[in-house]
This record gives sequence, structure tokens and C-alpha cells, in this order.
Amino acid sequence: MNAGTDDGLEVCLSASRCFRLDTPDVNDFRRAEIDVFQIEGVDMPRSQVDRVQLRTVSTATNNDRFTPGCLALRFDGEPMYCNDAIPNHIGTGPSEGEVPSWTDPDGLHEVCVTCEERGKITHGTVLGAPAEDSVRVWVRTEATRDVALMMSEAGGTPVAVAWGRPRPETDYDVVLEVEGLRAGTDYEYYVEVEDARTGAIPFTTPSDDAPSLRFAFGSCSQEVAQPIFAPLAAEDLDLFFFVGDIHYGNTPYAAAHRWHYRRFRSIPARRGFLAATPMLATWDDHDFVGNNSDGGCVGKEDALAAFREAWPNPSFGIDGAPGAFTRHRMGPVELFLTDCRYYKPRIDDPRRNCVEGPAPTDTAGGLLGSAQFDWLMSGLASSTAPFKVVGCGSLFTSTAGVDSWASFPAGRDRFMTELATAGVEGVVLASGDIHRSEIRDYPRVGAYTLTELVSSPLAQYTRAANPGRGACDGSDAEFCYHWDSYITVEATTEAMAVEVHDEDGAIVYERQILRSDLR
Repeated sequence: MNAGTDDGLEVCLSASRCFRLDTPDVNDFRRAEIDVFQIEGVDMPRSQVDRVQLRTVSTATNNDRFTPGCLALRFDGEPMYCNDAIPNHIGTGPSEGEVPSWTDPDGLHEVCVTCEERGKITHGTVLGAPAEDSVRVWVRTEATRDVALMMSEAGGTPVAVAWGRPRPETDYDVVLEVEGLRAGTDYEYYVEVEDARTGAIPFTTPSDDAPSLRFAFGSCSQEVAQPIFAPLAAEDLDLFFFVGDIHYGNTPYAAAHRWHYRRFRSIPARRGFLAATPMLATWDDHDFVGNNSDGGCVGKEDALAAFREAWPNPSFGIDGAPGAFTRHRMGPVELFLTDCRYYKPRIDDPRRNCVEGPAPTDTAGGLLGSAQFDWLMSGLASSTAPFKVVGCGSLFTSTAGVDSWASFPAGRDRFMTELATAGVEGVVLASGDIHRSEIRDYPRVGAYTLTELVSSPLAQYTRAANPGRGACDGSDAEFCYHWDSYITVEATTEAMAVEVHDEDGAIVYERQILRSDLR
């Protein structure tokens, strides 16, 4: 740990092979935090490693010293070095024990197993939304180690049902999938990594003919303190989904996205919630590339690579059209999570913040691009679910701000028209982004009114920290709530009972959506 600045450090494995420890867009070496650096293309045989040396790259005469609590090295993922007893401060100042470089006199050796506080299982698990016959579970280790997904029916003896061996190329993230499960059945799962094991977590596989589904969703979790996940965990949900701004990295770099995913999954309440509640996710601008970013921003491929590593979604785009979009059926609800960033056309937006690449030219699908738009409309038309929830990080309605479907009226009108032409019933919209929770209605001539549920933010404006914050001035929503909040929905085959909850879980608004009104 150090005093909180970002003075440069590097690790040397020989006199001529030194590697800078720096994650772009991240203030590395915060107090009492763990940093992970993936250095690719080293091509250095172990026989050429003649030292383990930490040294400062600062030229200041009295820089901010760094006090390493532990240093671990993995070569191609395999543990090669671990030392949690480094005696010196690394820096250029006059303090006792402060040196510009420190070299381990014993070279490569291991006096500890790992530097991670949580041991070999550093993050996770994350329970993916189960299908009738399968489930996916995400976990992260601190090295390339054998990982087993253990499972049993409730009360039974767990057996290994899936295996993985995470690699540094994916930040040691691994998604384990088991098939052949039975619909509507209670199971328990845990993950085992050598001598380390997570706690057992119960879950239930869904059934298309199940009479009900209780789900919740939200967006915009910026603050490090995220107490809202405690009341969310108490909701006994069948499903939770994020509609974007899962973190606020605002970066085109995969390494920085990984840092933010690791950081936010270390928050205890959020970590427990992700492990026990079936989970789906899509993104918005801040966990994509940058504020109000679009498909013409540099770095979207790296952002997608990190997103795919971090989530056990059932799919990520389609053949020929990658992205953070997916669909999933649970009981009376089929969820269509769209990607409203990867293909979003460029518009004149003074708040847009990213490095510009080639501007997208496909505007026929509004925010989605043509291929994703066709995927969505085809899926909605073929879905047999009583309710179809369409999620997007950005608002759908015409009165939203510039960074929304309001900037693409032709694409939005096409979406509304094709819904009516195809006779798609039971559609409800879900979005986030705007740092307030709202209920909006969108009337259509000759078709049923579309209701949009806006759930935002999860961790942005707690009342205790922002006592003077104003109300929802200027909003034309039926209901608006301007504090940390989330929305729950109890869906049956005939109705949706919608509740907006405050940061403590208390209900601040209720709304009933009847299936008979969506025909």
C-alpha cells in the first residue's frame, strides 16, 4: 500500500527484462488494495529469470513510497513466486528502510500460497439465470487451477458436474455450465478449487409453465458503498438483471474494466447477492466505453471481451453481430436484454466522451443496428411468454434526453410500428441510466399503450449523503423517485405487480399491469 498516488513501479526478472506495473485509466497502488497486472507477449523462458526485483521508476528525489504487503508471480497462469514478507519500502525518500529497489535474495520461491485476501477463490460466485435444463456459474481464481462445479438436488450428495481451468488471458475468470437438469427442481451448488470451497447456494430451475416469477432490476451503481444490495437480497428473487452502468470505468481498456469488475465484486453485500440470486446483465455508456458513448468509439471490442469474461449470460450477441444482448425465458416472462451501445449511431452530443473511431452508418435499427433489431423483432414475434420484457440501458420514450431512443425517432417509430404490425402482445419496457426511477407510458395509435419501467440508480444518491438533493423536476413520468432505488415485479400469467423500492427496501410506489391491457 502507499499514500494513494500513482507513482510508477516495475518488476524485473533479469537485468534487461523489466515490466511496468500500470493499469490504464486506473489509479494503481491504492492503500490496502490488491492490483493485478497481465503482461502479455513476454516470451521469456524460466531459465532466463535470474531475479525478482521491485523498483520505482520515479525520478523525483522524494516520491510517494510504496510498501508492498505481498508479491505473487504467475507464469502463463502457473504459480511461480509468492512472498508476503518483503522488508522494505520502495521509494526515493529518506525514510528508514526506504530503497529505490528491492531484490529478493532467494530469487524465485514461494513462502505463501497467494496474495489474495480471499485465498484461491478471489471473486464469486455469480449464479447465472438457470434454464429449464441447465445453469451457468461464474467464478474467479488467482492462478490457473482446477475448478469444479459441485451440485446436488436439495438434500442430496454433491457431485462434480463441470470443470474449468481459468487462464490469465481471461483474468482467471471461468464460467462453468452444467446441462441435463430437470425443470422446476430445487438444487444446491458450490465451487471447489483444490482445498478451497465456497458455501453451498440453493437455486431452482424454471419451467415455462410456472405460474409466477418474481424479478427485479436496476442500474447505475457508481458509489463504492452499495448498501442497497442488502434489501435486494431479502427480496427472495427468482431473477435480477442489470440494465447498465454496472461500474463507472469510462474506459476503452479491457484491463481497466477487469479492475472495476473485481473491485465491485469485492463489496460484501453485492458479492453475496450475486452468488445467491440468478443473474443477467447488459451494459450502458459508463461500463461500455465512456459517457454517452456509441458504436463509433474506440475500445468497444475490448469492453465486450471483458464483459463476456465477467458474466454468465446464456449468450452474447448472435453470429455476425457480437454484443451484450441476450434473451432468456423464466416462467411467464421472456426477457430480451438489448445492447444499446455497440451499434448506436453517432449523434451531435456535447457530453459524448470517447476516442473516436469510424462512425457507424447503420441507422435502420435505431440504437440496435439492423442485425440486433431483426433478432429482437423475430424473438418477440415468436415468443410464447405471456409477458415480454425488453431491456435497454437507455430510455425508449420520446421525451427522454439526447442520449436515448429520442435521438433516433425513425428507429423508435419502426420498433413501435413493427410491434403493432406483428401483433406482439404483452410487451413491457425496462431501462435505466437517468439516475431516477420512473414509470412512463407511451400511447400508440391503434395499439396498446407501452409501459416503461425505469430503475436507476442503485448506488448514486443516498438520502443520508445527499439530503438537499431536489425532486424530479421536469419529468413527465407518471411516477418519479430521485434517490437510490430498485424495481421489483411479481409476474403471473395475467398480471404484473410493479413496486418501486427505496434504498432501504420500502415500497414507495405500486402499479398493476394487466395482460389484458397489452393486447
